[in-house]
Amino acid sequence: MIDYKSYESVNGVPFGASEEEVIKVFGEPDSRDDNVQIALYYKDFTIHLNANGFFYIGISPFEKVVINGKIAGWTLKEVADIIKMDSHPVVDDADIILHDLGVDFINFHDIEDDDTSERVIAFFAKGVMKHYESEKPFRLIENEYNPNNALEIIDEHEETQEKNNKGDDIIPDDFFTK
Repeated sequence: MIDYKSYESVNGVPFGASEEEVIKVFGEPDSRDDNVQIALYYKDFTIHLNANGFFYIGISPFEKVVINGKIAGWTLKEVADIIKMDSHPVVDDADIILHDLGVDFINFHDIEDDDTSERVIAFFAKGVMKHYESEKPFRLIENEYNPNNALEIIDEHEETQEKNNKGDDIIPDDFFTK
């Protein structure tokens, strides 16, 4: 099981931990790559380290994953509640990125919902995942015609309109007393 606490730790190993600290908790990796960064390959996940230590983990669909106390499944429908925990989830190519939580759901919207073989759930340290201009906000479509909660990209005009409408109809309590 992988237990993630947003921007804090994975299975108790804090982001920034050394390779020795990672191996102490997760055991010896099946293999490794020491090119520009260090990648420790395990059966169901890969841990990445750089000069600042542990900064990223990618998990395959064979592991049970818990994110901030909530179980994450491997279909879009199963991760919908986690996506809703983020204030501004975005889509970028094959990624659903939750910057508030430090979570990246990879290949959750490009593949038929029952094919989870290429999906990855990734967790990253603060400052690792940049905001890209290609990111687009989205909402989950939840209705009887769409039982798998497909994504609906929000176009820029609609997003601007939503931002402009926030709070426009709220009159402060002391408005009439001034």
